[in-house]
Amino acid sequence: MGIDSPELTKFNNASPPFGFNNLPLPDNTKRIDAWEIRERIPTHIGNTTPLLIPKPDVETKYDEITGDARYVVEGNALVGNGGMSDVYRAWDKRLGKYVAVKKMQEWLYADEDFKSSIELEAKTMTRINHPGIPEIYDFNIVRTPDGNKTPIMIMQLVEGESLDDRIQDYKQESLTPDEISRIVTQIANTIDFMNKKGLIHADIKPKNILLSQPYIKIVDFGSSNWVHKDGTLTPSFTAFEVLTGKRDIRSDEYSLAATAYKVLFDNSPPEVNWGIVDKKVMELNMRDKNQFKYKLSQENINKLIKIFIKGLSENPDDRYQTSSEFAQELSKVIANP
Repeated sequence: MGIDSPELTKFNNASPPFGFNNLPLPDNTKRIDAWEIRERIPTHIGNTTPLLIPKPDVETKYDEITGDARYVVEGNALVGNGGMSDVYRAWDKRLGKYVAVKKMQEWLYADEDFKSSIELEAKTMTRINHPGIPEIYDFNIVRTPDGNKTPIMIMQLVEGESLDDRIQDYKQESLTPDEISRIVTQIANTIDFMNKKGLIHADIKPKNILLSQPYIKIVDFGSSNWVHKDGTLTPSFTAFEVLTGKRDIRSDEYSLAATAYKVLFDNSPPEVNWGIVDKKVMELNMRDKNQFKYKLSQENINKLIKIFIKGLSENPDDRYQTSSEFAQELSKVIANP
């Protein structure tokens, strides 16, 4: 059956579902019209030699395919945003399914340091084939509703709230120790997998963790060492050495430990300075029944204090040397109160 056969017509141009781009908006939010993304074909291809670390492609030139656009982006369906980019829900008319479209925020359009960040992020995520990382379908340069040409990447739309949203949703019961153990263990496995390949995420935090099924996903690789030499810094989740440009895999372990602390205490680790935890306050919090809502034996509380003091140490050499080491020690304590 050929690609243009009548039997495939509905898949070649599958209409968006009813109510597309007509979702209710929060107060003071401006509705944006849906916009389209057409596919591109290369007219001049640059160096296609596989590279361990992704590099910007400034040689390949593309022409936009005429005719119907493949993707329709919901202008008002913002499903995620960070300091440098926004993520929208879109409809793939060829395959008849939802996808996610990530585009750079307008204020960065003219910034040469971030010009290639979306392209490098797409290439980075493609190289790390793991169930804990969303699939990447394409990278493109398109004209958006504001009239600017901007790089975008098209990727898997991940169903599931962020860990940050889950923590702040007080209508739901708190996560159980077993649930926390599963979340931290899965995240640690994904971190270790990418770390072994030389990739440091550098921005592990609750907002960048999506509680999808069957596997929890880590998103937003825009600060990783393969995308940006410095990246961005998030207070309370960024290790001290990152400030001096010396990040390594133990910087991700620190961020995971800070994330676990946030889940357990509904607060970020107390700091005396950026990336330097106040150990005395942290210990007091763990012994305070009003601060720590989980029931642990006194022996396990003492163990928990040691785990976080080690996991959040200022000196990387004093930390757990992999994220899984931290996750395993934490799980032993909270899963066996």
